[in-house]
Amino acid sequence: MEFSLGRVLRSVSPDLLNDYFRSRGLDNVVAALESAGPTAAASAIERDGAARDTVSLDLRRVHDLASEHGMTILAEELHYRPAPPPAEFERLEAMQDKVMWVFLHDSETFEIAELLYDADSKPARLWSHRRSEEFAGLHITKDMADDLAESISDYLVSYEGRGHRCTAERYKHGDKEYVFCFPDDYSGAVPIHNEQGILERRVFKPTFEIVFTIDPKTGTVGVNAQGPAEKKEALLTIFVTVALEKELPPRPQKTERYRLEGLKLRTTALQVDEKDGFVLARVRVLRLTSSSNRKQRLTVEASVDGPAEEIYDILDDWLATPDGTRLHGLRVQHAQIDLWPKPIGKRHGKKVLIRITLPMTCNLDSMLPRIRSIGERYLREWEIDTFQKSMP
Repeated sequence: MEFSLGRVLRSVSPDLLNDYFRSRGLDNVVAALESAGPTAAASAIERDGAARDTVSLDLRRVHDLASEHGMTILAEELHYRPAPPPAEFERLEAMQDKVMWVFLHDSETFEIAELLYDADSKPARLWSHRRSEEFAGLHITKDMADDLAESISDYLVSYEGRGHRCTAERYKHGDKEYVFCFPDDYSGAVPIHNEQGILERRVFKPTFEIVFTIDPKTGTVGVNAQGPAEKKEALLTIFVTVALEKELPPRPQKTERYRLEGLKLRTTALQVDEKDGFVLARVRVLRLTSSSNRKQRLTVEASVDGPAEEIYDILDDWLATPDGTRLHGLRVQHAQIDLWPKPIGKRHGKKVLIRITLPMTCNLDSMLPRIRSIGERYLREWEIDTFQKSMP
C-alpha cells in the first residue's frame, strides 16, 4: 500500500502520535489532533514546511516497516535485545502501533530492522548468488568483517577512485547472515533549501551500500550492489577470499535451471495444498519459441479469470494438429503460473503470479519469504525447478 500521511495518522493510536509529535516539539499538531482528529493534524503539518518534511520522512519509515515481513524482522531483533520489551509494548495489538513504539523507544532496533527489511526488498536483478558445499556452515566473525571492509576499500580505490573509507556491519536474520558495507562515495555539491528556505549548495561525501549474505544451511552466498555482473563477481570473490582464505572457483557454465516443456501439455498436473492458502494453480501465459529459430516467438495468454485449462483450449484451437506434431516443434521459453487464493468468507485474496523465464530467472526471489517458500516447494513438486530438486 502506498504511503499516505493521512492514512498513517489514522492507523496509529492517538497516544503514540502525541508522544511522537511532542518529541519533535510540535505542540500545535498535538492540539490539532486532540481537538479535531487526524485530518486537522495533517493540515497543521502541511502548513509547516520544516515539520512536513520531518514528519513525512519519519512516518514513511514507520509505514514501510509495518508489514508482515517487517514485523517478523522486528520481532526477531527485539528478541536479541538484552531485556524483553515492556508490558506497554506487549499490550499493543495493531501492527502500526508496535512499529511506532519501537521507533520512539528503541531507535537502534528499529534501524537494524529497517536495514534488513530494505535488503530483503531489493530487486532480484541486483543480486548475484553462488552456491557451494564449501559455504555450508560458514559464519562471518568481526575480524572477517573488518578485513572485508579493508579489501572492499582497496578494490574500489583501485578501480573506481572512491571508497577510501569503508565500514562493515554484521547482522543475522533467520538462518541468514548479512554483512553491510558502507564505502565512501564521490564528493558532491547538492543544492538544498536551508532552514530559512534559501537555496544553497552543500558539499558532502555520502556512503553507498554493498550487501553480502550467507545462508549456511544451503551453502549460498550473495551480493547486492549497483553495477554490471563482472563487478558483482569481483565483490563475491573478495568476500569468499576473506571468509575462506581461498579464491572463488570459476562460475559453472550456465545451465537451464527450469524445465518448462511440460507446461504446454494439458496432462501436466499442478497440485496445490489448501493448507497453504491456495485452491488452484493455473498456467495463464506461455511464450513459445521455434526450435529451429529462437528469434521467432509466440505468446499465448489466457484470460485473467477464465477456466483452469483455457490456455490448452487456445493451444488446441490455434496450434495443434490431430497428431499434436505442431506443438513438438515449439519450445516454452517463458511461463506465468497463477496461484488462486482460498476465499475467506466473501473475500477473495490477491493471486500470486509466478513468472519463470529460461534459463535461470524466476520472480519468487522478490516475494515475501512465506510466499517464496511455498512457491519454491511447488516448483520442486511440479518438477519445474531442477536446481531446487538437487539441493540437500
